[in-house]
Amino acid sequence: MITNDPYGSLKHTLPLLDLMHRHLLPGVSRDLTAIMKDRGIKKVLDVACGTGFIACRLQKKGINTVGVDLSPGMISVAAKKAGDCAFVLGDGRRLPFSRHSFDGAVITLALHEVDGGTRDAVWSEMKRVVRPEGLLFALDFARMPARRTVYSRLVAWFIMAIEKATLKFDPDHWHNSMAFQGLGGILGWLSKNGGEIATARDYAGGNLVLAVLKNPE
Repeated sequence: MITNDPYGSLKHTLPLLDLMHRHLLPGVSRDLTAIMKDRGIKKVLDVACGTGFIACRLQKKGINTVGVDLSPGMISVAAKKAGDCAFVLGDGRRLPFSRHSFDGAVITLALHEVDGGTRDAVWSEMKRVVRPEGLLFALDFARMPARRTVYSRLVAWFIMAIEKATLKFDPDHWHNSMAFQGLGGILGWLSKNGGEIATARDYAGGNLVLAVLKNPE
């Protein structure tokens, strides 16, 4: 049973986080929907779903989506706009679903903020609950700045400023994020994790990457 909320101190800012997602992630949700429909992905698990932006967008587009998050605060915000989308309180390291329950699983902007052991455990659980030949979707930061353009550098500076601000209330987040950067961001981490990327899309000057992998299990 989950008794404490890792995001409890931020409960008053969660609606603001949700608003930020509405501005930053609509292109991502469109691409996710297109890829899923093209590949026959009908039932999806959104791991570390946060305030439920991606899960609800997928559900509205006809993808049967379940969101799971460790934070009661996040789940409470997500549930208010659930519609037909289901949200479950659960730990990504021990997902409360049976083997091969889903066609696909997605994790958005969460892998960079946890330690290496947690990251590996969550990814392993995602592979467990997705059927063989199903798809794994990971959206997270690239090694920044991803490009030498002014726009890419500016976006990278902005992202890093937000990440560094977490030192005030969650120093582990900052240190984990910097370790993730040291691995080469999402693409570097996936290359060391043995995953073969089927396709990838990038956003925000290349600093944000959506990687799609076929589940080998």
